[in-house]
Amino acid sequence: MSRNQSKTKEPKVEFLLTFIGTVAAIMASFFSWLGYVISKRAEERARPCIGETLWTERSDSYFVTLKIFPGQYFVQTKSIEVAGAKLSYARDVSGNGRLLSSGEEVSCLPYTVSVPVNRDIVELKVCITPKLKVPFEIKVNLAGDHKPLVYHVYENPFTSRTPADKV
Repeated sequence: MSRNQSKTKEPKVEFLLTFIGTVAAIMASFFSWLGYVISKRAEERARPCIGETLWTERSDSYFVTLKIFPGQYFVQTKSIEVAGAKLSYARDVSGNGRLLSSGEEVSCLPYTVSVPVNRDIVELKVCITPKLKVPFEIKVNLAGDHKPLVYHVYENPFTSRTPADKV
């Protein structure tokens, strides 16, 4: 009798172990995926970002100062692009903060600046010609295999108000 009882218990135990193994495999897959998602979000938060912009309007162009806030790893800018516009360097030649356009206007402006870790804000000054209708985006390409920094302009910077002004 003990042989018959052990034969009937073996399939139940085998089924139970198979079920537990399947559940454990599903849980391992879920936690692996969750770890991947969390690491990707942490990587995005560690990236530098364009946190602030200063705009000056002229009759046919915008002078823009992009302020890049450093992240948790070193990057270097490579170029700046604005679809549908020409870019040139903006320089403060007088020392009073008045920017002037210098150099040839190009569609992809080479602009190489190091953005170190945990340092001061890095400023990029460009002239955008002609004035574009919103929405448009300013794309700062980074060296290496880093994704570009993109600053979206949804409203005219001279007519829109900041969220603090709307309160």
